[in-house]
Amino acid sequence: MSRMKTRMLAVMAALSLGAGLMAGCGGGGDASSSGSAVTSSGTEAADSSGTSSESASVSASSGEDSAADSAASSGSSGETAEASYPRELQVSEDTTVILESRPERVASLVFGTDEMLLGLTDAEFIAGLSGLDNGCAYLAADASVYEDIPRINENAEILMDLEPDFIIGSSWVDEDLKAQIADSGIPFYGYTTPKTLEEQVQIVKDLGYLLGDDEKTEALVQDMEERIQAVETVADGIAEEDKVRVMAYNMHESSNALGTIFDDMVTTAGAVNVSSEAGLEGTAKISKEQIVEMNPEVIILVEWASDTDEEFQAFVETLKSDESLQTVDAVKNGRIYASTDNSITNVSQFAVDGLEFIAESCYPDLYK
Repeated sequence: MSRMKTRMLAVMAALSLGAGLMAGCGGGGDASSSGSAVTSSGTEAADSSGTSSESASVSASSGEDSAADSAASSGSSGETAEASYPRELQVSEDTTVILESRPERVASLVFGTDEMLLGLTDAEFIAGLSGLDNGCAYLAADASVYEDIPRINENAEILMDLEPDFIIGSSWVDEDLKAQIADSGIPFYGYTTPKTLEEQVQIVKDLGYLLGDDEKTEALVQDMEERIQAVETVADGIAEEDKVRVMAYNMHESSNALGTIFDDMVTTAGAVNVSSEAGLEGTAKISKEQIVEMNPEVIILVEWASDTDEEFQAFVETLKSDESLQTVDAVKNGRIYASTDNSITNVSQFAVDGLEFIAESCYPDLYK
């Protein structure tokens, strides 16, 4: 797949991974903006891995097309520079973000919102990024544009010194930091970790709507939807008996099961998530005995943003030579693949890269 951005690494039983694994990108953030009002109550539980199993879709409304949908689909050339404000987004029953004018100094608190922000607006409108760079594709591709943008690193003093007019992040941003943002009166948008690709696309739409560059939002959303559709088209031609059995696994001895975006990616790719099939939910701890029992044909090794490359490489080498796993189909057939850029656990547009990675790993002959 020519537009696939992720790097896929097949780990054969007789080969070493060696150097070359990239650092990952992941995370997200909550936002608010000066001159805007935010009504909010309650907080969301966080999953330290960035793959919370208790998340729900962030959407502008329920039951009807959201304002973000309308903005993303109706913006035409020449109109985006004059984006209409105020803009209002209902992100939950008791939380509404209102921006009176287009934000010009946006601060991002987590890596997912870094990635979405960099894809949805120009650098001149960015006051600060999270500081969780860890090999982000955007930052690596054009360091000259982004290297001088301040990094916040969850430091409230740095954040406030930047004088942002809108702050973005996730529902699992540190509660003390969120309280300081609320006290400041700066508008704040925080997504909830998506469980499906559809929810991820909606988050991009919603954030793009608030940021005001409708042309960039429309283009990014269209790219995501077209690439998802391309994978769905291939999956439609896979017979039930030919579906590959796949498992996600990481160096923290857990797997992504029911209620995670990984599970939705696997289903979209036309494969079977053995962890979900076994009745596991969320990011679930899993033993080696369970791996043997589930016997996946493909194992996707997922590097988290908190993992170092050295640690992850050591984990891969240990796993592929583990004597207790040599009867597992994925191990004995060399079908272990390492996802080293966090696209599978990202809350950003790069989740589509994760989908493509899974699809190519499971069905390489269909994506030649």
